[in-house]
Amino acid sequence: MPPAADIGLALCVGSGQGHRTVKSLVAAALLVTVLAVPGCTGTPAPGELGTPRYAGLVPEATPLPMAPPIHDRDGNAYVGYGDIDTLQVETFVGHQGRGWTGGCAITSANQPGLIPPAGLHGWVGRGQSRAWYWAGTALVRMTGTTGDCRRIFETDPSSDASLNFLAVLPSVRITPSLTSLVALIFSPTDPLPFLALIDLQAERYIALEEFEPSGATNVEVLGVGADSELQEGVMIVRYNLGEQIRTDARFYDFDAQLLASVRLTGLEQTRPYGLRGYLHADDNGLWAGIDYGTNSDGEPVSPPLVLVLDKSGAELRAPNVDVPVGIHKWDGNLYLVGEHRGEPAYAAIDDEGRLERPEPWEASLAFAENLGRTLDVLDDRNLPSREVEWDNPRTAMGRFPFLSEHRLDPYADGTSAWLVAGPFFDSNQPQTAVAYVPAGVAYDD
Repeated sequence: MPPAADIGLALCVGSGQGHRTVKSLVAAALLVTVLAVPGCTGTPAPGELGTPRYAGLVPEATPLPMAPPIHDRDGNAYVGYGDIDTLQVETFVGHQGRGWTGGCAITSANQPGLIPPAGLHGWVGRGQSRAWYWAGTALVRMTGTTGDCRRIFETDPSSDASLNFLAVLPSVRITPSLTSLVALIFSPTDPLPFLALIDLQAERYIALEEFEPSGATNVEVLGVGADSELQEGVMIVRYNLGEQIRTDARFYDFDAQLLASVRLTGLEQTRPYGLRGYLHADDNGLWAGIDYGTNSDGEPVSPPLVLVLDKSGAELRAPNVDVPVGIHKWDGNLYLVGEHRGEPAYAAIDDEGRLERPEPWEASLAFAENLGRTLDVLDDRNLPSREVEWDNPRTAMGRFPFLSEHRLDPYADGTSAWLVAGPFFDSNQPQTAVAYVPAGVAYDD
């Protein structure tokens, strides 16, 4: 959870008094508690907006391939442009208190010889004034205080061979003595990848084990997930063993110890990284993801299916919303989110993996209504900060707010953040202005 000052940014919503309050705070670089901020009214109502902050420009027209913002432990916000199909990546950091830094574009997706080519998988963790993302086969660390970014663990510490991340369990574990994550890594000279527990600070292996079975070939990753509450994650891997094609869900704890392996069927046509946006687990250990499979002709399956699984087995279920978009976790529960009957909707997933009746997502509709025809946006990319007015503000991703293949990042009670698009510039290269907006969120309205 960010410090009280950043929560104050989210909670000062509504009348416009919050805009003036936050603008003056940012200009003066003051850090105050929520109770000291005039105009704060408590937890925002679902769909209620905080002060929008101008994050930067991205090279496309809406809808934009972007991930919802995340926040580190110091309250810095991180915005990422790109998705699995967009080989270009760019990230921005909204510094706690004031200012933005952009321009980080590190990825390995464009380098030859990397199979399969992929763009931004998503954010994989956060710590004290830092966050990590996975793009292509690169793992990148961003610094919240400066906005600097650096590809880490790019070479093997002993052989100096280049290293690539085939899979990352998207959760960074932080203890007083260790900052670590679990990943499946490979070098171009390796016949098989290795499961590794990695010390992110020292950039060294803590544990390293070759992929099993040893006779496997053509190892592909279909999807990954991790849950910090359960302290475990899952990798969906497909590989050849002789003439057979096998697909496993392999569950690991955060020490890279195998907890269980479940044989899966029905994912033979799913492309690598086809379980987009990560898998998520409820508090009882039931996992779910969306399978963007393909048919025998290589065309996407429509609609995509919902994969539900635990350590005892798995099942593919037909979605009960017209346009499924992603699996979200909120307050320990899982939801399928998407469009239903032309409106944003969610369907809760019960303990048995059944999809409950779709409900209109009132928080999404309220957010869209609260955007209005104009939006006052705080531009603090350079000081002194100023307020600019955006005409025709709209959700940056998808057709409705909060609909994303990635879960929303909860950083205060009933509060997350979203991205709003503003002015569009069409010069030598199309560009869209994007603003970061804290907002109230709820599912079971």
